[in-house]
Amino acid sequence: MTDVVFNSQNREQILQALVERMTAVMPVSGTVSLCGDHLQLHRFDQEKTCEATSIYKPLLSFMIRGTKRLRAGDSNIVYNPGELFINGVDIPAQFLVSGVSTAAPGFAVSILLDPSIIKDVMTQLPLLDQQELMNSAQSAHYDTATTDELVTLLRLVELYSKGVNYDFPYQLLLKELYYYVLSAKHGMSLRKLFTAGAQDFKIAKSVQYLREHYREDVDIEKLASLVFMAVPTFYKHFKQVTSLSPLQYIKRLRLYEAKRLMISENMTAAAAGYDVGYSSEQHFSRDYKKLFGRPPLQDVKESSFVDSANPFTDVPVVLNPDELTAASGMDAIAL
Repeated sequence: MTDVVFNSQNREQILQALVERMTAVMPVSGTVSLCGDHLQLHRFDQEKTCEATSIYKPLLSFMIRGTKRLRAGDSNIVYNPGELFINGVDIPAQFLVSGVSTAAPGFAVSILLDPSIIKDVMTQLPLLDQQELMNSAQSAHYDTATTDELVTLLRLVELYSKGVNYDFPYQLLLKELYYYVLSAKHGMSLRKLFTAGAQDFKIAKSVQYLREHYREDVDIEKLASLVFMAVPTFYKHFKQVTSLSPLQYIKRLRLYEAKRLMISENMTAAAAGYDVGYSSEQHFSRDYKKLFGRPPLQDVKESSFVDSANPFTDVPVVLNPDELTAASGMDAIAL
């Protein structure tokens, strides 16, 4: 294909070029992982009601064609072609993919955030002032991708189309992409999450602590003190960053992990509930049904999972039964 010089006036042309080139390099539905799994290209050939019940790691996700409906924490997000989803901290999430077909396959690009590269790029950017540092924004949100971001994605796909299979050139372009994201307004939340001393940075540290200790009885006052925040301030900023309260976050972690244990490791509901920190089977079943809409045994019986090595999530992907055959050749499906 002849190279094209793009400018800020032809976003649709850039998106169309991405669709054409991803169609050429991904002739069938599935996922291509590059650069040590930090970069994934996705193709969806069927309109899906596919739902992943998982803990999403910090990532960028660009929708090229199709629509994704995402429930991140307690926030509902819909993003369309030319838009990106930014997730700055580990967060419970579910998603649906729609608006795709064999005749018009959907495409997305996912990038697992690398803290070391982000911090390196941030050293080259102007420092945030104190007012900006004090203003929190939810870390999981979506926005329109900039032209620079989309052109960089196109160059990443071009590398793959040329058969490049070693990491270095992808790392250079990923660093360029981080620069454009962090320089844009929608990158402000990431900058605050990685700026030592910012409220969001402290919340990110507390999220990391909860990810490691969610099976335990966590004292929220002690957790707030560990990140040098007053309890009311801690609750406020935790909710702003994750869309969940600390207790809701812990409960969601426990229930998602329990579901994984029952599906993937054939644990009983009682054993799974106990493993994730519940002391009462009745309490576990009540919380489980409230979140997933069905009691544990019924949910496990009616759910179908496809295990996959997926760097973006901590549990397998859920597919509807009628999608299992079509999905059997996929390596992974990630947001």
